[in-house]
Amino acid sequence: MPDWLKETKIPGIVIDGEVPDARAYMLSHSVMIVPLFSGSGIRIKIIEGMQARKAIITTAIGAEGIAVANGEHLLLAEDSEGFVKAIDQCIETPELMHKLGQNAHMLVMRDHNNDALMQKISEFYQQLMH
Repeated sequence: MPDWLKETKIPGIVIDGEVPDARAYMLSHSVMIVPLFSGSGIRIKIIEGMQARKAIITTAIGAEGIAVANGEHLLLAEDSEGFVKAIDQCIETPELMHKLGQNAHMLVMRDHNNDALMQKISEFYQQLMH
């Protein structure tokens, strides 16, 4: 994280910077906010959050590579106004946070667990051999 961001002071916002244990930090919060606006590949921290049943708010770029549906597995936002709206929605509707977390967990267990991935790799190699 750049120093200018670490030093930014915004009322109501806490910038923690680097944390000693990312998993413990993630588990200590109800909502996971991932404002990615560039990048490529699967976002492993999002998948970890989904596995941990967290309500996640991210961008379309943040969700790339993960077969999610907005409003079912997570919430998508593309600008600060969208993030504020999604955060308010989670705070005002705890059952939505629970639903998002449960649906996300089921999706990860179905599509991104090691057994499922090993099965897909095995099937791929078997197809190559035929």
